[in-house]
Amino acid sequence: MLNDYLARLKNALHNDIEERDEILNFMEEMINDRMENGEKLEDILASLGEPETVAESFLDTTSVKQTAEERPKETVCHYEFHHIHRIDIDSINCSYEFCPSDDDRFLVDIETDGDPGITVRDLDGVLKIDQDPIEGDFRSMFLNWSVSKDLFRRKALIRIVIPQDNCCDLKIDNVSGSIKGEDIAFEKVKIDCVSGPLEFTNTRMGSFKSESVSGSVRLQNVTVEKKAEMEIVSGSVRASALRCPDISTETVSGPIDLQIEGRKKDYDIRTEKLFKDEHISGSGDRRLKIESISGRIRYGFSE
Repeated sequence: MLNDYLARLKNALHNDIEERDEILNFMEEMINDRMENGEKLEDILASLGEPETVAESFLDTTSVKQTAEERPKETVCHYEFHHIHRIDIDSINCSYEFCPSDDDRFLVDIETDGDPGITVRDLDGVLKIDQDPIEGDFRSMFLNWSVSKDLFRRKALIRIVIPQDNCCDLKIDNVSGSIKGEDIAFEKVKIDCVSGPLEFTNTRMGSFKSESVSGSVRLQNVTVEKKAEMEIVSGSVRASALRCPDISTETVSGPIDLQIEGRKKDYDIRTEKLFKDEHISGSGDRRLKIESISGRIRYGFSE
């Protein structure tokens, strides 16, 4: 049913090939997201209307090019906060850099080529960073495609400076864009993204969980005090000098390469790959679990 709907939409779209493919991918991802939230496919398609009608909402994109040419470059916004215990981020195509501060201030600097619809707020100690390109439901976005498409294409670099003696929680939901952190500490870290590299260096965390489709995960000299969980579809997972008592990594086709600080004999090791499972019992209470369908698995220990 979904394939038939998208095929009719493709035939009804008279945009250029690149833009047409972008619209089809956008539509498919939106419908899948709504199904994951519990809606039935037939109800979703009924709410959208006939594909030919939906296609009409995407035809006039002239204003997109005009707006892109007119908007200013390298716009910088600056924010300053105190007493933050959690950073909560929900965005589409932003890149993030985290670094330490010499004082007790949380600083947020945004560099962008226009207004990407980002709001930054302090909600009772929660630093909220949201990118909301257009208000309303998905149908509203289709009807305002010339506006929402422009906002989807605008990218921003957000630098967040964190006090060295403050260990806050971090939660990020992002579609594309890189995420980097160096010489910092967090308590709970949870990151969901579709694509884009994720990298932490010289970082301490209480717990770490990341989920990604095609992005990569790289950890260098990272300490996770409780549990590190990394789930990925086609991207790579690489770690060097990783210190953690409970490590779990899952991938479909991407490579896994883990270099762990510690003794191999202290870990209960389980690796699961298509038609090949392995279990190595350890003398300690530490755990390493690696699951993959077709990706390469490599791991080693410092002792």
